[in-house]
Amino acid sequence: MAKAFKITSWNVEWLVDSFSVASDRFMPKSKSFTGTRPSKEEAEAKLQALRNEVLEIDADVLFLIEGIRGADVMAEFAQTYLKEYELICHEGKDDKAYGTLGE
Repeated sequence: MAKAFKITSWNVEWLVDSFSVASDRFMPKSKSFTGTRPSKEEAEAKLQALRNEVLEIDADVLFLIEGIRGADVMAEFAQTYLKEYELICHEGKDDKAYGTLGE
């Protein structure tokens, strides 16, 4: 009998701002195109809550939609907050493969 596995997707549109503040790439409470970025404490709390939720969901395959742009930065996020998961990236040199364009 085949073993079942769990696939989960999560739209984390806020992840860029939270991780960028937590990793000192953006200033806390600075303006972003979606509003105001979180404080360092809020960013850390949000990222820890994401980690706890992901570990509780215990997906075999996890898709983070609207994640962090750039394979290197996404790898840093994964190593810091989701080291239990293996990050899979495309082999291209740019981020075009990660984006989709509407009409």
